[in-house]
Amino acid sequence: MLIAISIIAGLAWLLLRKKDTLDLSTVSLDNVESGGVILVKGNEYLVEQKNRYTEGGEESFELKLTGDGGMTFWLNWHQNGDLIAAITKEVGFGELKLTSADLEMFDSQQTGEFDFGDVVYHIIDSGESQLYENCEPNGESFYYWDFADEEHEHVINIQYWDENTYDASIGRYIRESDIEIYSMSDNS
Repeated sequence: MLIAISIIAGLAWLLLRKKDTLDLSTVSLDNVESGGVILVKGNEYLVEQKNRYTEGGEESFELKLTGDGGMTFWLNWHQNGDLIAAITKEVGFGELKLTSADLEMFDSQQTGEFDFGDVVYHIIDSGESQLYENCEPNGESFYYWDFADEEHEHVINIQYWDENTYDASIGRYIRESDIEIYSMSDNS
């Protein structure tokens, strides 16, 4: 009897917390903003920033996330029928042991591979894109190379910016079911 009362009280408490409840019709990564909280594969992240990318009329997004210990991660996604997403963290471009000549070859031939961390990565795409930081209207152009292993589990992204600088990130593809949204922003 005490257990039944506890369960009923718990359910009543959950129902009365309406202000903390998300509107399920708007729960999607596209609606998550700075200050939101998400879980990826059971790990909790605070959303620090949301960026938008465009290339050839297509749009994709990324969330800058802060995880345990203040470590920065990036959750990138786009819709292509299904959600295609990857979570990555920064890696030094020099650690990849690639040169600008290697990247030019990958770009011109749209084929090639390299080893990093016991994984063989193959070029899957390269091109010019626009970054709209904080989803602002004015973007910044950059060139990118995307690599994945044969199983499409691991990913490496490289970006070339003005002033001859490269950024690189490494991570894994994730399924939509690996992502849970706790709150959409500071206000939810």
